[in-house]
Amino acid sequence: MKTKINLEDILTKLGSNEARAIAISKLVEKDYLPISQIERAVEVYEKAGRFVHAADTALKAGMNERAVELYQRAVEVYEKAGRFGDAADTALKAGMNDRAERLRNLADLIK
Repeated sequence: MKTKINLEDILTKLGSNEARAIAISKLVEKDYLPISQIERAVEVYEKAGRFVHAADTALKAGMNERAVELYQRAVEVYEKAGRFGDAADTALKAGMNDRAERLRNLADLIK
């Protein structure tokens, strides 16, 4: 017989907010999680500057507008760092096709 696991107990035992965010993001697709926990995970990723992870988690939870905002922030960070290939890939995830194409062309020129 399966033992029911208390998610709050598990999350409390994890050592950091980022570890909790990772656990929540992995569970988003598999189990029902309260939106408050998902939002908290997205915020933790965002504060850590991990915008793609935040966006991926938001997208899995159906928070599409939030995901697009976070992908856009990630694109800006990648552009400023000169990581144009990563920026292009992320722009595609956000549906920014024209921008992704320009970034991909720029990445190809730099190679």
